[in-house]
Amino acid sequence: MVLFQPAYGLQVAVAVHVGHKLGANDFKTAQRMTVVAYWVGGCVALCNFTIMMAGYKIIPAIYDPYDAEVRAQVSSLLRPWIAILGVGDVLQAIPTGVFRGSGRQKLG
Repeated sequence: MVLFQPAYGLQVAVAVHVGHKLGANDFKTAQRMTVVAYWVGGCVALCNFTIMMAGYKIIPAIYDPYDAEVRAQVSSLLRPWIAILGVGDVLQAIPTGVFRGSGRQKLG
């Protein structure tokens, strides 16, 4: 849930800005904002991935400091799978924001 919050905020911002620019018939700026959103989303995805890969032993200890077996199991899941899913969340949030901003809610 925590990994999706920056992506969701970026999704809403992209939807609002693209919608405003398309409403003002400023298509070039809307296109530029979409490209910038993809770059910012890539940076957010990279940060999410780095946090999950670097903190794969620290994060489970925050939630359960007493049970080493649970921490070991969660650590084995965090490292490859949750880190990759965090990247996927960001990569699906950006196009959804662009589709919503362009008025194509049925696509996104």
